[in-house]
Amino acid sequence: MTQGTTYYVRAFAKNAGEISYSTNEVSFIPSLSIATVTTDAVTNLSISSGIATFNGTIVAAGDPTYTERGFVYSLQHNPTIEYATKIVVVGKGLGAYSTNVNNLVDGEIYYIRAYAINEIGTAYGEEIQLVMQDTEYLTLTTTQFAGYTYKYDFIGTMNYDQAIQASKDFRLGGYDDWYLPNKEEMMHILENTSLGSLYRDNYWWTSTAYSIDRCYYIFWNDSYGGYWDIRHGSKLDAHYTCVVRKYKD
Repeated sequence: MTQGTTYYVRAFAKNAGEISYSTNEVSFIPSLSIATVTTDAVTNLSISSGIATFNGTIVAAGDPTYTERGFVYSLQHNPTIEYATKIVVVGKGLGAYSTNVNNLVDGEIYYIRAYAINEIGTAYGEEIQLVMQDTEYLTLTTTQFAGYTYKYDFIGTMNYDQAIQASKDFRLGGYDDWYLPNKEEMMHILENTSLGSLYRDNYWWTSTAYSIDRCYYIFWNDSYGGYWDIRHGSKLDAHYTCVVRKYKD
């Protein structure tokens, strides 16, 4: 049947000699419809393992009843069955359905929609967002400097070579591009954030070299309203270490 078309119906009976039709005729216009589906909250999320459970609900089966249901997800908004990763979930009827998803990438943001297909078309649930980033990363303070946004984190007290290696090895939020800031970046962070007041009156490593065995560090004295001095010293000395990550918004 075609939606919007008027159909006419009569009953009939047939015997060996003739066909008899009812005297009354009825008409109707079929009201076909797509299904109704919702996208529900993601559960069983493990950022480190890259797994999660996608959930959806068939609220109305549509007319005719849907023949396929599942999820689509993408790194772009408004994923569709044509332009996104599609997962078919076997089943029928109304109610909740779900599927486990693997190989989600730490640090990415995914956009997810449940879907159901019948002869009329494809119904989508509302789009939800899945942020594959550590809560700790998201709550780090940011500061603006030289056209970039900076996130920073204090990682302890160590000598220069240890600070360089620890910065390279640092992982948070799925990112591996953390580094030891140069003296200009470190000075900006101490002057414009709460880091200096949290760790008062200390020496802070920078990545800026003075010579083969000496490097610049910053003496920050918060007790005197943020007094500072840029000095250089042996790379064997132990100073406070801050790692940073910069990016364009």
